Amino acid sequence: MEKIISVIVPVYNVEDYLPKCLDSILNQTFLDFELILIDDGSTDSSGKICDQYAQIDNRIKVIHQKNGGSSNARNAAIDIAIGKYYCFIDSDDWVDEQMLFEMYEQAILNNADIVIAGHFIVNLNATFEVNIKVKNQRILNRIEATSLILCDDEIHSFAWDKLYKRELFEQIRYPNARVFEDTATTYKLFNKAKVLVQMNKAYYYYLRRESGICLSSEFSMVIKRKIDNYLAFVERYEFTILNKEYTHIINICQEKVFEHGQQFLHYIVKNKLNRRDFPYFEILSKLSSIDFSKNELISKRKKLEHKMMKISFGLYTRFLQGYYYING
Repeated sequence: MEKIISVIVPVYNVEDYLPKCLDSILNQTFLDFELILIDDGSTDSSGKICDQYAQIDNRIKVIHQKNGGSSNARNAAIDIAIGKYYCFIDSDDWVDEQMLFEMYEQAILNNADIVIAGHFIVNLNATFEVNIKVKNQRILNRIEATSLILCDDEIHSFAWDKLYKRELFEQIRYPNARVFEDTATTYKLFNKAKVLVQMNKAYYYYLRRESGICLSSEFSMVIKRKIDNYLAFVERYEFTILNKEYTHIINICQEKVFEHGQQFLHYIVKNKLNRRDFPYFEILSKLSSIDFSKNELISKRKKLEHKMMKISFGLYTRFLQGYYYING
């Protein structure tokens, strides 16, 4: 039987946080939902916790699979979801009991394809930061909303804190084996939506916690995050070039490509890593091929750095090495 909402939760080694997350979902005042838990190869008791909850509530479906990352987990859930709308929640976060009811209410009242809410950031010391981007609720069309999410300011690309119509995911999935997969995906969903509602209320509690990355894998994980984030912003920039409706924000998207590419290059040189072990020269080549000269958002200093890239990769690298030798 079709449900109104499919709540999708990827689960990986979160035994200390998972019960609070699941309780907050099962305590929703809105009842007509299914809860899909994707145990993504957990090595702690997370998978067992999922099974225990499934035994006490028949709205819960559990899939145990080999670890493939949050993208793979979300995609696996989308493939079996039967809801008219999808809602994503991370397994170490939790939500207000009114979230599904009030976001669905706005979807129906406005015939909206996507409803966007605010969220709370929960710090390690248990303090809260409220993240609500609008004073008054507003209705957005496709171009308005997609422009805002591509600018990455008034609307962010998080998969969570949003309610999506199922049809938006036809032919769209999260890229597997990528970090920041929502940065590479959510704008595509926005571009398919006709009506979007941005609410002036927060329901989602995002727990800001330490990643737990061990020292031996720190560099590789940090680098992967930087590369994948850069790739997502390159794709977004290329999207604005291909879709003329977004020419008014090309400079913003172009500036973000330079910013994230530059951060990666600096990180490799600053930490004296072997450049040939990473796509250092590929990213350097891509950045040097883009014409930033007319982009007023990029500072003169950064434009000078870009000119150095274009003149010589070796010269640019020696410049960075000298800079970090002097400045530590």
